[in-house]
Amino acid sequence: MFLIDYVDPEKAEGVVGDAYSFFPAKLGVPAAVQLYSASPKLLDVQIGTIKYLAGQEELSFHLLAAIRLLAARHYCHDYCVSFNSGILAQAGLSKEEIDRLDDDPAAGFEEKEAALLGFVSKALTSPQNIGEKDVDALRALGWQDTSIFDAMAQAAQMAGASLVFRTFSK
Repeated sequence: MFLIDYVDPEKAEGVVGDAYSFFPAKLGVPAAVQLYSASPKLLDVQIGTIKYLAGQEELSFHLLAAIRLLAARHYCHDYCVSFNSGILAQAGLSKEEIDRLDDDPAAGFEEKEAALLGFVSKALTSPQNIGEKDVDALRALGWQDTSIFDAMAQAAQMAGASLVFRTFSK
């Protein structure tokens, strides 16, 4: 699967086993996470970020999957496009809604979440065009600055993950 050594979930123990145990059996350990096992301490940092975002009160699991999907599409990270599309399909979004997410974030999401997805989409393609009005519009819908930042950081993190994954994939 990868050009460098990594730990298979069935052989994981210690720090790596603890990290992998965060993922429910029905979801499995994402391949991108398995790759990070090449550096157990860095994997631990990644899992810390994943756990933080999973517990973030304003950003739902499905909203985070949509953010990752938008970013994965932008950064041409096919594995994560497929993985996060699957999460959204399990959440009840149709294939058409998932396919339209870049152009129509309202598809499958309430107004508040759609606005944040639109913000992330705009930032991915033209961050220099994000201004005070954009942030104020999100605040007016009830988004806290921490959540706005966390959403954007999740999208930005996909750039690094995509590069690492594409570099070491066979």
